[in-house]
Amino acid sequence: ALTAAEGFFFVGLPSEEVRVLRPADGGTQARFAAPDEVSVAPLYVNGHMLFISRDGSLSALAWLKGTMLWSDPDVGAVGAVAMGENVLVSTQSGSLEHRSVLNELFWKYEAESPATTPPVAHKLQACFVTQEGWVHSVDVTTGKGKFKMQLGPIAATPSAKDGILLLPERSGDLHAFHLEKREVKWSYDLEGALWASPICWGNYVYAVSWSNVMRCLSLKTGDDV
Repeated sequence: ALTAAEGFFFVGLPSEEVRVLRPADGGTQARFAAPDEVSVAPLYVNGHMLFISRDGSLSALAWLKGTMLWSDPDVGAVGAVAMGENVLVSTQSGSLEHRSVLNELFWKYEAESPATTPPVAHKLQACFVTQEGWVHSVDVTTGKGKFKMQLGPIAATPSAKDGILLLPERSGDLHAFHLEKREVKWSYDLEGALWASPICWGNYVYAVSWSNVMRCLSLKTGDDV
């Protein structure tokens, strides 16, 4: 689990720590103890590095100062994404929470079952997936639900670009969902289980499944490129 910020790599490790590495030589700049294994990429927001442990703890350290600020074992975090200078956190209890980097809770949206993916924030909406394949859309300004729909189980984090939400079903189908029209634009069978998030760049979507084939698709039409 890896991210980059301020000229360093931050690596979450199963040895219950976050290690800060220098890209120039791979040497260790700093090490920070975590409550449990760290398998989700750390998140850098406004001078703060937040990270999630396997036990659901959400922790934060100040960087470049290199000091631990807080660790909250009661969040039950699954994943997090930056939203401005704050964060959106999906949880094991099925909630989506808007928190500050100092762990202040602004609002909470509650679903019926545990979240399985980090949230995706796009065009003032936040989307996340729960255990039975429900996709929830929430207004990021108010925390009120906008809509929800059910697919098959989803293990990989969805992606979003240009008003299109890309939903990778674990069964192998990739769906492009138009957020404003609330309809599926196209679907593509990737012929293998989907465990990795689709990546959007320009007018393209890059996706890979357990078929071991990498595909480049048109974001607008879903056609092979």
